[in-house]
Amino acid sequence: MKNFYRNGDLSFHPIAKPQNLKEEKFNGEFILATGEATGHAHRLKADPKDVKLFRDFDGSLILQIGGKAILDHEEHKIIELAPGWYKMNNEREFNYWEMETQKVQD
Repeated sequence: MKNFYRNGDLSFHPIAKPQNLKEEKFNGEFILATGEATGHAHRLKADPKDVKLFRDFDGSLILQIGGKAILDHEEHKIIELAPGWYKMNNEREFNYWEMETQKVQD
């Protein structure tokens, strides 16, 4: 089984190579998400030749990692992603008072 990663309120799930993607510009550092309360950022850092970023049909971020890629955040442990294809998700939680699922906020 391939690696699953979590970095704060973001998670990265291994996937098979998807179709019909729109490529995002990547110059060596990409802000994946910014914390609503702190302003801290989840950053992907890598040599541009080792990583490609895409958006799929619903706007989700897809990562193609071919070499060393680092996930960095001021409040979380630095993580190195293994080579492969990943879909980034925002973690969700169920609010029992509102009886709804909501995005976890950093």
